[in-house]
Amino acid sequence: MLKIRSDQVLRSNNQLCNWMNATTIDKLNLDITCSYALRSELLPDCFFTSGIKMLRLSTKQLLPITMCSAQHIIILKLVDVTFPDADSDGQLILSCPILKVLVMKNCEINHLKTLLVSTPQLEHIKLCIENSSLDCKKNLCCPMLKSLYWRGKYADEISIMNYSALTRVTLKDLGYCCLGFEAQLMFIKCLFENAKVLKRMVVYYSVYVCEKVKEFEDKVFELPRASSDLSISVIPFL
Repeated sequence: MLKIRSDQVLRSNNQLCNWMNATTIDKLNLDITCSYALRSELLPDCFFTSGIKMLRLSTKQLLPITMCSAQHIIILKLVDVTFPDADSDGQLILSCPILKVLVMKNCEINHLKTLLVSTPQLEHIKLCIENSSLDCKKNLCCPMLKSLYWRGKYADEISIMNYSALTRVTLKDLGYCCLGFEAQLMFIKCLFENAKVLKRMVVYYSVYVCEKVKEFEDKVFELPRASSDLSISVIPFL
């Protein structure tokens, strides 16, 4: 894998385009700081239309619409990027045909009503959502999905449309209060009812709400389960 980290401020996308045109790689880790002016410009299409198979981008720039249907990317990790604009219905569809791993951390998606991840080969997804992007609903239509890591608020913001391959779920709430417990409970209830091959679920909660967790934990363990081979852990974190 080629790793590029620059502490100098990137002021022109031409630098990236020229470098990409002169390089043939299939794995790229790009961590750059860009100028404020460049943050309003699109990242070049070449990152998503070339033959790169494993791509990690950490940059405060706009992603081009070509990222939604990238043909060659198998592993995609996105940090701090801004997603493309939605269609007229407020929806953006991510449909990369051979994508197997998707990681999103602190990405800007609050301008979307719905982010639909409809990727037929996706097996693992990790979503770390900031408070500013909580209003965007995340719908997962991934028949091969095996594991979900979700960090963020739970109320009506994420929907799994196919549970048939799901074996592991990790839930981590950023909040320091118990207001989200009922929403979390409803999410877990739906998960238990539909995930027939689920083997492991881990719920992390803030140590600041320890006194409220016992009731929540009891309710979780009382929920009916479609899977007969499910292990559940409720663990504190700082």
